[in-house]
Amino acid sequence: MEHTSTKEVLARLKEAGLQSVPGAGAEILVDSVKQVISPKKISSETWLRIMEEAHSMDIPASATMMYGHVETKKEIAEHFVKIGKLQEKTGGFMAFIPWSFEPNNTLMQKEETVKYAAGGTELLKMIAISRMMYDGLIPHIQSSWLTNGVAMAQMALQYGADDFGGTLLGEEVVSCTGARSTELTAPKIIDAVKQIGYQVEERDNFYNTVKTY
Repeated sequence: MEHTSTKEVLARLKEAGLQSVPGAGAEILVDSVKQVISPKKISSETWLRIMEEAHSMDIPASATMMYGHVETKKEIAEHFVKIGKLQEKTGGFMAFIPWSFEPNNTLMQKEETVKYAAGGTELLKMIAISRMMYDGLIPHIQSSWLTNGVAMAQMALQYGADDFGGTLLGEEVVSCTGARSTELTAPKIIDAVKQIGYQVEERDNFYNTVKTY
């Protein structure tokens, strides 16, 4: 298997029932940034290539951006543009999900590479920019409550997001930072969305409506 191309792996997975892929691992799609925060992960070019391969086989995906560490505003802009250019070519991204790095209990915080989390204001900026950058291009923007909390996810819906993010049980990454609870059930999500006066739609993986509340 170690000599099998990623395209062949994707083809086999699709044949076995794979219907979509997550957008994790993008971080910031600038290799000088990735070398600092995730040196063992694939390069920016490889991430974009694999996504393009998936899209070419009608396997849709989400795209993510993890900000709030060592990146500059210019590098954030580069990330937005790279995702946008691929989407213009393939149309394969269903959603864009910006989320902030949580430095608590990490080596980067210990070494003072990153002292503080980005905070709520930065999240709202990213959501608003996402909405403007990808208007008519990527159909959905997720507010992602996991790293910013339920209250900020509510605010993000008012700044351009249309997807609150899903239920989660047994999460083992962000929970290690001790920043906040990383479990959220459907009734709590429904209540959080209704609190700000919005109708709630439960969706499937492809953004088809399953039920309204």
